[in-house]
Amino acid sequence: MGALFAGALVLPLGVSGALADTADAANVTVPADQVGVQLYSLIPWVEDVGLEAVFQRLQEVGIQNIEPYGGNFSDLTAEEFKALADKYDLNVSSSHYNVDEDTFDTTLEYVKTIGQEYVGSGGFPDPGIDTYANTLATAEAMNRLGKRSVEAGTGKFFGHNHTSELLKTYEHNGEDLMAWEILVAETDPKYVTFEVDVAWAAHANVDVPALLRKYSDRVELLHIKDGDGLGTADRPTFTNLGDGENKLQEILAAAADGNIEYYIMEYDRAADGNSFVTNGFEYLTGITPPYIPATTEDVTFSDADATYLVPSVQGVEYVLDGQVLEPGYYAGKGDVTITARTLDGYTLTEGSAAAWSHTFTLDSADRVTVPADKVGVQLFSLIPWVGEDGLEPVLGTLADIGIKNIEPFGGNFSDYTAEEFRAMTDELGLHVPSSHYNTDEDTFDETLEYVKTVGQEYVGSGGFAAPGVDTYENTLATAATMDRLGKRSVDAGVGKFFGHNHAGEMLTKYVHEGELLSAWEILVRETNPEYVTFEVDVAWATHGRMDVPALLREYGDRVSMLHIKDGDGLGIADRPSFTNLGDGDNNLQAILAAAQDTAVEYYIMEYDVAADGESFVTEGYEYLTGLDAYAPTAVTPAEVTFSDDDATFTIPASEGVEYLVDGTVVEAGVHAGEGSVTVTARALEGFVLADGATAEWTHTFTAPDTDGGDQDTSGESGESGESGASDDAAAGDGGSGSLPETGSDVGGVAAASALLLLVGAAILVTRRRQLGVNAG
Repeated sequence: MGALFAGALVLPLGVSGALADTADAANVTVPADQVGVQLYSLIPWVEDVGLEAVFQRLQEVGIQNIEPYGGNFSDLTAEEFKALADKYDLNVSSSHYNVDEDTFDTTLEYVKTIGQEYVGSGGFPDPGIDTYANTLATAEAMNRLGKRSVEAGTGKFFGHNHTSELLKTYEHNGEDLMAWEILVAETDPKYVTFEVDVAWAAHANVDVPALLRKYSDRVELLHIKDGDGLGTADRPTFTNLGDGENKLQEILAAAADGNIEYYIMEYDRAADGNSFVTNGFEYLTGITPPYIPATTEDVTFSDADATYLVPSVQGVEYVLDGQVLEPGYYAGKGDVTITARTLDGYTLTEGSAAAWSHTFTLDSADRVTVPADKVGVQLFSLIPWVGEDGLEPVLGTLADIGIKNIEPFGGNFSDYTAEEFRAMTDELGLHVPSSHYNTDEDTFDETLEYVKTVGQEYVGSGGFAAPGVDTYENTLATAATMDRLGKRSVDAGVGKFFGHNHAGEMLTKYVHEGELLSAWEILVRETNPEYVTFEVDVAWATHGRMDVPALLREYGDRVSMLHIKDGDGLGIADRPSFTNLGDGDNNLQAILAAAQDTAVEYYIMEYDVAADGESFVTEGYEYLTGLDAYAPTAVTPAEVTFSDDDATFTIPASEGVEYLVDGTVVEAGVHAGEGSVTVTARALEGFVLADGATAEWTHTFTAPDTDGGDQDTSGESGESGESGASDDAAAGDGGSGSLPETGSDVGGVAAASALLLLVGAAILVTRRRQLGVNAG
């Protein structure tokens, strides 16, 4: 058995060095009437254009045989399938279908009607090969099924391998054999044959050419399949024939000396079925099939959004800097040139454009900025920084930079009670409008209690509530969950519930009320705006090939928060490389411009686990606000007010400002005034007075108006008493006109007494003047 495993011998079982060296120079070919295709390969293509359109193209290429799988039969009777295949001259040599013994007569009836010559499935019948005893029992089942098939006039029964049948070994008749070999040895060749999948066999590190030579009399069908990572990766990456690592030329050479009836091409769910079939047919037969004409559609560019749209055209792919672009919107920056090229099996029609260029410009005068009090940072960005310096020092630095808002994630809360976290942020002047925290329905009351204490306005997580968006039904169920959580949150006095997107919610699409929509859009439409809002991560949305400015214009009334995020490879790479704001490909200026006319309350900077957190926050703050980081905050002192009625002045409480009288700091509150009072304002550390702000107030206090005027006081008595009051006022200490600070009981009584004496003296003077006039 060992010689069948690759690596046991360099060129085992007689494979010549000349063959190995010259395989590329003179390819082994196969007669076209022996070439077929397994329709499992073409699932995406069939879903896109329909089974009949695919059959028509197979006929055009030159394919004469097909191997359906069970899904191809589900909507058609045997007679209908036969008629469709006959229409395009396609022979159904075999299929991967139901081989359950209890319903095998039904299977035989179907496959005999469509004209099959072999009967089998994509594996082996029960009970399988997980034990030696089961392997022998499986061989017996194959014999029984094969006898029934032959006797029904259909043909031999076959088994199709993956890796396990070649990796499992058991002792059999004193020899260590693969389970596959035991099945070969224990089945009757009159009734049973085998279909060898050459890629799965190679992935099991079997020397496939040697296997075919050794068992040439028992193998009548081949799955011709190529890929990378064969024998090394957990699962290989399949490719068009000839593009992978499999030794197809050696395999075909070995098969040529055997009893192979059909060479069935396969590429599990090929992304481009037409390319796979066209390329594979030419590879196997040496015959160039006719090419399908393809006409490109223009790439369109928008300076308003700084985006470009790559169209979807059958047979055409669009390329930027060597990277193939999927259809959809992309952020544009600087000079962009897109080229088009055809896929295998297609040719551009004459006159079709094949290149588009555009220069995106950004006028610095039109640069969009955001008020500093709306800017925040998601603390997930700062994990390395917090890990090195600690959370509280990092938060202190954020406040120094100018950050007003933070969005923690669950890990930030783990070491703090809600009260402790609130006290820490309050002391630093940081607001917590939202967090990415636990939104499990069973424990949501605990979440609400925590986040309400820390002062949140919105409740959500770094994703969406269960059950998710993996099916249309689950998407609708997720919307219902969000409504329930949102109502609980609003009723608790916290605020709306929000969902935060990645790319998946944008890329996943379903037909909803007759319209093809992203799962994200369905969630927006199916949730109650009274209870639910959304936080749009602009980088993940761009990576999901969404036109984010257009998205915000359409759904801006449902978006309360943005994750402002930049990166390279958005929409192109498997995963983007995030960057500081303004350094990546994302069209942040167009996004910020679109956001101005929406319900967005907070612009939360994010850079997943930034290597240099302080640099990210500093540059991001300056990018978003247009202000200098670490610069003092400009403040306008609130006005000092004066009252002659009660001879007081009021010092307001004003953030970042302290007030002074005669060089002494005066606390906020009401103070007694006397004579001429000048109050000045100055900025505290970390603040600066705004340009043009008033910083000084002066007032001269005067006694209340006690002039009697023309008041008639004749006939009054008690002149001596008034005179006495005047004398007392002149002699007493209270006559100086000074007023003590309010709040002292003793001082209040003294002030009132002094005021009464002054009034009495004034009345006396007035009375004497009147008497003098009368006497004159």
